Amino acid sequence: DFEDTGFITREQFQVMALPNHAFRLANLEPEEQRIHIYELHLYSDEACSKRLACDLPMTSGYFVNFTGSPGLAPQEAEVEFEPRAAFDGKLQTRWVSACKPCKAGQAFIGCKFDTALQVRCVQIYQTAPGD
Repeated sequence: DFEDTGFITREQFQVMALPNHAFRLANLEPEEQRIHIYELHLYSDEACSKRLACDLPMTSGYFVNFTGSPGLAPQEAEVEFEPRAAFDGKLQTRWVSACKPCKAGQAFIGCKFDTALQVRCVQIYQTAPGD
């Protein structure tokens, strides 16, 4: 809905405002470069065997590269580093934070859920600093 209309419904807001309906991962330390997350897997159990689907990713924002692809339409440039790329199961795509540098807690990525749940295990695929 949000992608099509630019806003969420009252019902969607009420769900997202409920306790245990969202999980986010933020940088605790300042980062000089943009943060790259290739995959973020969330699980409902400590053994990391019950993966949670993320249908509504959320972030603090994402990098849009207009200069790296001359002639690319803005909507095409945006999809390259958007939040859903961290949940698509492909190591060839990634979410890239909008901030550079990023203050502590400024960059985050996560997921909103329709039902109350707890994330018990997290797997992160990301680059090392300078990559």
